[in-house]
Amino acid sequence: MKKLLITAFFGQLPEWIDKYKENIKHLRNGWEVMIVTDKEDFIKRAKKLGINADIVDGTCKASDFRPALGLLYQDKLKGYDFWGHTDLDCVYGRLDKFITDELLKNCDVYSNDIGHMCGPMSLYRNTDSINHLFTLHPDWQGIMENPNHQAFDEQGISNIVKQCSDLRVQYHHFEGHNPNITKYLSYKDGSLYDNGEEIMYFHFNRSKIWPII
Repeated sequence: MKKLLITAFFGQLPEWIDKYKENIKHLRNGWEVMIVTDKEDFIKRAKKLGINADIVDGTCKASDFRPALGLLYQDKLKGYDFWGHTDLDCVYGRLDKFITDELLKNCDVYSNDIGHMCGPMSLYRNTDSINHLFTLHPDWQGIMENPNHQAFDEQGISNIVKQCSDLRVQYHHFEGHNPNITKYLSYKDGSLYDNGEEIMYFHFNRSKIWPII
């Protein structure tokens, strides 16, 4: 299966961006990441949904559009089985060892948090009905046009997913055990280790320091 993770960020990119780009080169077995930095193009795509996107550079506002990425970047998703969203403050190991094709075979929506959708690692099956899932929220337009961050990619869409009883949802939590400690991380041959134990990825949102020397 082919999976495309999309991360959109506008403004000055983080100082570790070159290390991030090097890290994603090692993803394998159908995993890819697309970094979106063209705000003008993003705004044009949002207008196709009837949305006037008001996004201030350097803010989290773009994440409110994450549940709509399947429609916003439909032209980029041809041939992909799943699309998803992630963050720039992540370092990845062997995603394919943890979120396997076997796990996704009978799955419409995947979240790397238990019980709710995960901002830095969620996947949606690339079908028309799933790509329109976010439109079931009664105020999705208002949320996206609100200039303030509304956490729609986690809170708002989580409520919709829970209400859809026919959705095949997988909740897991494949991550390191020490979210505040980075000194135990190591990286070898595409695999990421936390104190010697292989992990899927590490979200360094607390430190904002690339965790591998």
